[in-house]
Amino acid sequence: MSTKAEAYVNSFLQSLAGEGVELSEQLKGVFARILARQVDVDEDGQVTPKAAFETLGKVFTFVASPAGSRPAEGPIAGYSE
Repeated sequence: MSTKAEAYVNSFLQSLAGEGVELSEQLKGVFARILARQVDVDEDGQVTPKAAFETLGKVFTFVASPAGSRPAEGPIAGYSE
């Protein structure tokens, strides 16, 4: 996994969860490896998410968040970018 992809994924997950939410480090590590395969990084370091990235990111953020921090509407409707 490229450093650029990893940084992008970690930033995306945390931005969905919110600044005050501490994501499970174990789950975040697993999910980051999966999501890093859902982005393309070009020669200039530009990151482009693939079609499934946003949906998977929302579901993974929901699962990695503490139960009390999860949106009641569920992962798809509960997180906005």
